[in-house]
Amino acid sequence: MTELPARWGGLATPEGIQLLIVHGLASYVSDLFLGEDMVAAPLQDVLWRYLHDQGYERILFSRRSEEVVYCLDEESAGLLRPPRPAGAVRPPGPLQGMDPMGLRRRAEPVRTGLTEQGGIDLLAAAMNDGRARTAVVFLEAEQWLTHNAAGGVFGDVLTTWLEAPRVAGNLCLLVFRQRTLDEVRDFVHGLRIYPALTGLVTALQEHGQGHRPGLLILAAPQADELERLVQTVRLTRGLEVDWPRLDIVVRAMVASRESLRSWRDRLDALVRDGVRLTPDVLRERRWVPVALTDGRSAEERLRTMVGLRPVKEYLQEIRHYIGWQAGRDNGDTHLLNVVFTGNPGTGKSTVARLVGELYRDIGALPIGHVHEARPSDLVGAYQGHTRRAVERAFEEARGGILLIDEAYGLSDDAGGPGPSFGREAITTLVQLMDRERGQIAVVVAGYGAKMAEFLRSNDGLPRRFPNRIDFPDFEPDELHAILLAALKRAGMCWSDEMADRLAEITERTHATRAEGFGNAGDMENLAEQITRRWSVRTLGNAGEPLDLEDLPEAQRGMLADRDLPTPENLLAELDRMVGLESAKRMFRELVDLLRLNKQRRARGMTAEPVVAPHMLFVGPPGTGKTTVARLVGKLLMVLGLVPRGHVHAVSRSDLVAEWMGQTGPRTREAIQQALGGVLFVDEAYELAAVSRLDQYGQEALAVLLEEMENRRGQFVLVAAGYPEEMRRFLDANPGLASRFDLQIDFRAYTDQELVEVLRRLAEDKGYELTKAAAVRAARWLSLDRRRQGRAFGNARTARKLLGRMTASLAKRVPVDATDEELRLLQPGDVPDD
Repeated sequence: MTELPARWGGLATPEGIQLLIVHGLASYVSDLFLGEDMVAAPLQDVLWRYLHDQGYERILFSRRSEEVVYCLDEESAGLLRPPRPAGAVRPPGPLQGMDPMGLRRRAEPVRTGLTEQGGIDLLAAAMNDGRARTAVVFLEAEQWLTHNAAGGVFGDVLTTWLEAPRVAGNLCLLVFRQRTLDEVRDFVHGLRIYPALTGLVTALQEHGQGHRPGLLILAAPQADELERLVQTVRLTRGLEVDWPRLDIVVRAMVASRESLRSWRDRLDALVRDGVRLTPDVLRERRWVPVALTDGRSAEERLRTMVGLRPVKEYLQEIRHYIGWQAGRDNGDTHLLNVVFTGNPGTGKSTVARLVGELYRDIGALPIGHVHEARPSDLVGAYQGHTRRAVERAFEEARGGILLIDEAYGLSDDAGGPGPSFGREAITTLVQLMDRERGQIAVVVAGYGAKMAEFLRSNDGLPRRFPNRIDFPDFEPDELHAILLAALKRAGMCWSDEMADRLAEITERTHATRAEGFGNAGDMENLAEQITRRWSVRTLGNAGEPLDLEDLPEAQRGMLADRDLPTPENLLAELDRMVGLESAKRMFRELVDLLRLNKQRRARGMTAEPVVAPHMLFVGPPGTGKTTVARLVGKLLMVLGLVPRGHVHAVSRSDLVAEWMGQTGPRTREAIQQALGGVLFVDEAYELAAVSRLDQYGQEALAVLLEEMENRRGQFVLVAAGYPEEMRRFLDANPGLASRFDLQIDFRAYTDQELVEVLRRLAEDKGYELTKAAAVRAARWLSLDRRRQGRAFGNARTARKLLGRMTASLAKRVPVDATDEELRLLQPGDVPDD
């Protein structure tokens, strides 16, 4: 048996099937095929060879535009009618002779000369004849099905054969010049007179191989054929070849997905021009759609890339798995499918191309190219268009990788109760991943949380995507390097001081990044904006260094000079506050730790990185929690743990929505507002206080829990509330307690501490308490504490008391009061109630 080209690998032994559908682009159907015998042959000859090797004795062809019925071998002709005259007898087999390009010339086919009606009768009789195993090949299926000039007889014959074949073992082949199986179905269905054929094609769409009918998809030549073509043209025409880089040349030829005929013509042109076949020539003549590599393998190039440890580990596992599966028939080809999660600009598309090349190098995929698609490319505007769009994407990716970026767009569209093209696209995706196993790998990419929703949108998706690779955002120093490299490519130059300012920008950009941060793409865009502003300022004067004026307004704002306090200043401010011993101690320890790390690094010693901690502020109202939170934001900023240090204060009503599906986005928006600073959630226990059936509160907690981990270091969550309620708050979700690094206890003020708070508040406003007024105020505060119980406001109550005392002073002072009378608060200013 002669070995068929690799692109015929999807053709199974036709045992038990009565119909084999062959389809592909017209350029592939009319292509030449180059097997191990180094003979380039057209489709009909390769089909004859295949069917002959499968044991078919009578192989008949029909090409309506030329001859209704003809044969390529004497045996088939002899089984049709008495032998023809001696001059018309062909030797066994369809091929003989060789032309200068390595093509064997066929002898004239054995023709029957029948009319359409007679030809159909003959083919029907042959298919129902059990004397010889028979295969009938319709090379122009569209013409036969459309132009059924024999009064519908062809349709009747085909329907009878498909629904109730009289002879088992005979085979009908229909060859379509249709790119996808969906296009085949649409074509047949549109004729309205072949319901049996439409049903069989639909079954093949939905269930894949193993169900009637059989399927062969004609695709582009693979490396085996193209290597043979190069050798054939070299031997017969004298083509000069760059042997050390031939593998690079062949990989590029395969990736072009051009037909063998096209490459034969191109190589012939090189011979005529006296040009050597090299990677450079392919690039110069624009014969390849992808940039050629430098000769290193995908694995070697991936090894030199910074980071990407999960990718490298995954591909190492795949290499070993494919090696272990060699020669086995039960391999899980879904293992090639991967979910890429991460923000834009983190290298997902680049890595997908490397993954495709590596899959090809280890034999998991024949071509290894990448076809990129977005949800909008896969969803049609009308019923039936969606499946066709997905089929086309699979056809473009055949032999390589289908990369669907922002794949969650399909599940977003599928969220409603009614008909959804997104849901149809996902269903089709699942079906085709089964049907095309081993011929294609699917990589879906997008944000982590959104991709989790995508996988939950269809029960069949998780097991078809067993692998997940997370792409982390670039670190600040990496973003800085990307920005400088982009500016250098643009011809910019800069001072060391300017480089430091750009480093500060990338540091703050990284710290305040949100979901959707563009990483390398954002740095490229920033470099373009800077270059454009530089060209306006300098009128394109080459050699003029960059200046702060060239920065966009948003970036200049990041560098706005501020009189920032020192950590010692802020700690001193905290020390001046009444009470708060727990907070003072913990923040002093944090400052001391960072100072120690700085000293160790200056001596070349290791230092554990410090991340801005999430905190619990536990205590009754009015004990300084909000005030300390604002001070903490400033302290963390000057310590370099957060870039902005602002405080965004929220409560349950700011996070929890009234309608299903709104709480998550609202909570994420609050986190977005707090990036670079502090998210202060006052009375946080209310998120879990309603009941365990409170889905909205639980959803807000789940989002906070997720983002506290995913965005650690980008913002600080401070959750505040009463001690007992905060304990229940932590119990509401098992993961909450471990997310908080510090708990600071804010105990209730004593009566004397409250008097001191009152005295300082009065001083800040230019008033002074007399000793007698202080004593009376202490009694009033003690009485109000007993009246209010848990609702007592501590410092808030002291502030309200001061307001009532100044109002009393305003009523009693005379018009001609002295400075002392305007300043002193007396016992009578303390209210009786």
